[in-house]
Amino acid sequence: MVDLWQFPPFDRIQWTLQRTSVEWILTTGLAGTVTGIYFFTKGLRSLRYLRMIENIPTSKIHAAALGLVELKGRAIPLGDHAIKSPFSREPCVYFQFVVKEKQGPHKWKTVAREQSRDRFYLEDETGRILVSPVGADMHLDKITYSDDTSMPLGSEWNLDRLGLTDFSGARRDMKIEEWLIRPEQDIFVIGTTSLLRYAKPSANPLENLIIRKGDFNPIFLISDKSEKDLSALLRFWIKAGTYGGPFVTLASLGLLLHFFLVRFPDIQEFIREFVRMTTPYKP
Repeated sequence: MVDLWQFPPFDRIQWTLQRTSVEWILTTGLAGTVTGIYFFTKGLRSLRYLRMIENIPTSKIHAAALGLVELKGRAIPLGDHAIKSPFSREPCVYFQFVVKEKQGPHKWKTVAREQSRDRFYLEDETGRILVSPVGADMHLDKITYSDDTSMPLGSEWNLDRLGLTDFSGARRDMKIEEWLIRPEQDIFVIGTTSLLRYAKPSANPLENLIIRKGDFNPIFLISDKSEKDLSALLRFWIKAGTYGGPFVTLASLGLLLHFFLVRFPDIQEFIREFVRMTTPYKP
């Protein structure tokens, strides 16, 4: 057995890379690169949201103007009854769920996702306005169900509806993540106020307005957190994304580059020859 600690650190890395499978290095390097890019873009998006929160004053609903607005209020069902989430069967005005299947000891794969598109009202002491949640960036508390806890009542039927049971009807090893906005729940909204497509003459102008994702301004956020808590969360993602994202990406690309330079020495010779040919001659 080789005692790696008798070699300098750089030689230990080279020895390890020479004996590591190409598949593992490619998977790790590419996954790290994609993850780093994702966190970086999430950090930039969080920075944009934080600037909006800090620069746009919170309005009362009766004073909402056309364009980008920031509102707080209670979520109210559009009709006489709230909708129900498919898995937990809880009354809500909005739901989103993700079903993940276990692929290994610590690996989960998303096999299904769904969200509601039903409109609901946002209400405060001055009035109510219609909200279309389609395309919103949701910041809601997550509820997780798994075999280790207890699957909600609607699990079996919904998993079968989504085609996630085998021919015998047995359920595979899965977990369900669910996000809800419940009736009367306080929420925070940044979105674009616009006229309904089929507006009708009304003494109350709010009846012809709707908050949605804008055609020219994609900023649309709905959160069940207070403005202070949401700002703190966004600051965390700004730091994690703008600093951690590039670091992970560069480290992953460096791993891939170093691996190929160590594993394939002829590439080293090619690079040296390329540098020699492109470097200006100095007598």
